[in-house]
Amino acid sequence: MEKFVITPNHMMLLKRMCVSWEDCEFGAPAIDCKRPYGNSSVLSDMREILGIEGKRCPHCDDFIGDGALSDDALNGLHKEMQTVLQILLHNAETGISPGPYQRATFGDKWVESF
Repeated sequence: MEKFVITPNHMMLLKRMCVSWEDCEFGAPAIDCKRPYGNSSVLSDMREILGIEGKRCPHCDDFIGDGALSDDALNGLHKEMQTVLQILLHNAETGISPGPYQRATFGDKWVESF
């Protein structure tokens, strides 16, 4: 059983994803891979969307401050958006909200779990 928890941060990022048309072969809608949240500075966009403030640590080159997330944490959150998008598409009729989801095996529908 595969499990995943959608957080409010996932939902904020999902609403700002830039969908474009990938004109390759037959064509298909796609998330803009260079500007997934509007600009080419992905981590800065994510910090703005999530309301994260902070400044660069002079010793470790990470962001520090109230609610700051490291670059690694933001990269992980960004990669999780693939699963969030799959869950949204599997539940298009009812929509999704923050909380736990699960699926029995790869390829099965993601369903809310309580």
